[in-house]
Amino acid sequence: LATELSWEYNIQPICLPVTPQLRVRLFKEFIVTGWGLNELYQPHQVLQEAVLPLVSNADCQQRSSIDLTEKQLCTGGGHRAETGFGDGGGPLGYATNYNGAMRFVQFGVVSLRVETRDGKDRYTIFTRVASYMDWIVENIVP
Repeated sequence: LATELSWEYNIQPICLPVTPQLRVRLFKEFIVTGWGLNELYQPHQVLQEAVLPLVSNADCQQRSSIDLTEKQLCTGGGHRAETGFGDGGGPLGYATNYNGAMRFVQFGVVSLRVETRDGKDRYTIFTRVASYMDWIVENIVP
């Protein structure tokens, strides 16, 4: 970075699901954050946050036209908050106990949005971070 970061309460490195327990853990809902575009296609000035319900891959596949693998997660439905244009690559996470402290752990990366077959709803598909943890750990440069 051009300037040094100063860690503050709301500026921290994100945690990854490195423990075996966190790699298989799925919550009923997750938090997604992003700076995506607003309804006027302008960038948000404030970081946006939404709570998204987890949808099983089987239900997501049945209601949409996408084939999912175990390396993906599906959220959304029910006309609740969702990701927007410009949110791709953003984190999907959850605040959980991590080595004795509450930390925000990243479980997914925003990949794409898909509509249901009937066009009445949308889902967000995420790349599942746990599926790539072995590679991430092997390639981290200390």
